This record gives sequence, C-alpha cells and structure tokens, in this order.
Amino acid sequence: MRQTLKFVQEQPIEEPKSDAPLIDHIDMSKELELVRTTVLQLEEELEKQKKEHEAELERQKATFQEKINKLQAQMSQEIKTKTQMT
Repeated sequence: MRQTLKFVQEQPIEEPKSDAPLIDHIDMSKELELVRTTVLQLEEELEKQKKEHEAELERQKATFQEKINKLQAQMSQEIKTKTQMT
C-alpha cells in the first residue's frame, strides 16, 4: 500500500494550461455581463424612484400652496371685517 501511495505522490500533476485562460476569459465575460445588467437595472430603478419622488414633491407643493392661499384669503377676510368694525 505504501508503494502505491509513493508512486502516486511521485507522479507530477498536470493541469491543462491551455484551457485555463479561455475558461477564465469566459467566466470573466459572464461576470462582466452580469455586472452590466445589474447596473442597468439599478439605474432604471433609481430613475423610477427619482421620478416618483419628484411627483410626490410636486403633490406636496400643490397641497401647501393651496393651504397658503386659503390662509391668505382667511387673513384678508379677517382684515376686511376688522376694518369695517372700526
């Protein structure tokens, strides 16, 4: 048994060197494509969120402007009433 192990240990391990760069290149190309796809998806999602946020800000702005207009009208009416009383 020891002789068999010794024989196996003495055998040089040969790795296919010509295929390794090709496989690495293919793997890296796949990874790069995955990164590109992910970046594009994230950019689209970010743009969508940005538009939704801007729309929400516009709604809030319109609501606040409406409240301001009502308060200004109310103040104006109170000033008129107060001036008429004096």
